[in-house]
Amino acid sequence: MGPDVPKTVLVVDDSPEDCGVVRRYLESGHAAGEFVVAEAHTGRAALARIAAAPPTCLVLDYDLPDTTGVALLERLTGPDGTTAVPVVVLTGQGSEAIAVRAIKLGAQDYLVKGAFTAEVFCQTVRDAIRKADLAAQVARERAENARLIAELAEANRNKDDFIALLAHELRNPLAPIRTGLEILRRTAGDQPAVERPRAMMARQLDHMVRLVDDLLDVSRIARGKFELRREAVDLVTVLARAAEAARPRMDDRGHKLELDLPPHPLLVEGDPARLDQIFGNLLTNAAKYTEPGGRVCVSARAEDEEAAVRIRDTGIGIRPEMAGRIFDMFAQADRAAGALADGLGLGLSLVRGLCELHGGRVGVHSDGPGRGSEFAVYLPLLTPAPCSPGRTNTPPEGGRSLKPLKVLVVDDNVDAAVSLAELLRLIGPYEVRTAHDGATGLAAAADFCPDVALLDVAMPHSMDGYELALRIRGTVGLERTALVLLTGFGRDSDRQRSSQIGVTAHLVKPVDPSLLSELLATI
Repeated sequence: MGPDVPKTVLVVDDSPEDCGVVRRYLESGHAAGEFVVAEAHTGRAALARIAAAPPTCLVLDYDLPDTTGVALLERLTGPDGTTAVPVVVLTGQGSEAIAVRAIKLGAQDYLVKGAFTAEVFCQTVRDAIRKADLAAQVARERAENARLIAELAEANRNKDDFIALLAHELRNPLAPIRTGLEILRRTAGDQPAVERPRAMMARQLDHMVRLVDDLLDVSRIARGKFELRREAVDLVTVLARAAEAARPRMDDRGHKLELDLPPHPLLVEGDPARLDQIFGNLLTNAAKYTEPGGRVCVSARAEDEEAAVRIRDTGIGIRPEMAGRIFDMFAQADRAAGALADGLGLGLSLVRGLCELHGGRVGVHSDGPGRGSEFAVYLPLLTPAPCSPGRTNTPPEGGRSLKPLKVLVVDDNVDAAVSLAELLRLIGPYEVRTAHDGATGLAAAADFCPDVALLDVAMPHSMDGYELALRIRGTVGLERTALVLLTGFGRDSDRQRSSQIGVTAHLVKPVDPSLLSELLATI
């Protein structure tokens, strides 16, 4: 309502004299032309007037012939504790209890009859209208904020779903590529012209797989859906293993890798694979941003009740304005002018998320461009206990005798199914058949009676891998068939669903051939 439009004030009072006083005040020189006054002498009449044409303000007497002002106010108060129109309560009783109750019910103000001037009364009405306008504006802004928050939450869910779908779509074509490279490795023999490009493609494929895995891990951490498999872990062993894994890249760039590790264990409670990931990412980062011939130093110490690990490099350093957001998701660390960044900017974000999941923290310090960097990871030390630290997985003893198996591969990606079948025939004495949808896969299983069924999860049409697994499990004669699900999705919910079905294994594409070989050797 514009400032020049008269505001309607409904006076609810059973006393004509008191109504006349209010009317004179509102039409006095203090408020000439500002208000239009209407009257109601009962609570029922007031409710009817408000329903027909809501006033700008309600001046409400406490004592009415058919109700009280407080009772009427209760009927006007909404679930949010506010009234539909601003209310000023009038009473001939100067009771503080009445005033408090009226204000709690949503009245903007309270006046005692005969204790105010025309100027005070007009200003009280103005203030009541202004307070109500401000409250309405706040309510609108809250509603708008709630809408925006809901939209952001929906956009975030859509982003997570997209990331999961993207990872699946990327993993599917990677699966036959990895299988094909493994077939080349096993069949090409000693042919340098073949082995060099094959090894190069294998390295690039591994890099692509790591990017997809990092993308999914960061998404899971952001959604709070990342679970750690905790056990007692010796950080000294983890760091030695991470350094050994990073050494080939360090050697390629001519870096000197120095380790300063204590002779005794540094025990923490954590997930060994994820701790490997933390320090592997930091060492990869150091190698990437250190000029050829530089130095990378890894040290670890017990400091108070924490294990402190520092990875220091002589690399290109970090600009001061980047230091505060270097751990943000997708932040590309062009940490000095002209630095060439690669990757998706996920590695350090993942490091921070994994550190926090372990109850720790990570920080960085650099004196600026060209001055190197130091990343420091702090993790809570585990109080020494009789239990021993987690052991790293060791490959089974060589020379294991492989028994003949009948293997069924079901995948709607024909290239993936055919190449995996060829690889299986090279791996061991396996008879392999393929199918490319759920219905033909079920028919093939009934006819072939496989020892093992490798089933793609995300098959189209009416039967996906989960449904096919259940159908095979329920078919007479196939109760003992080992079921292995292959999927481009790496979500925890997918693994839980597989566990509920009772499958032998749930493998994420592209499957590591050595892992698949070991799995088949145990069946």
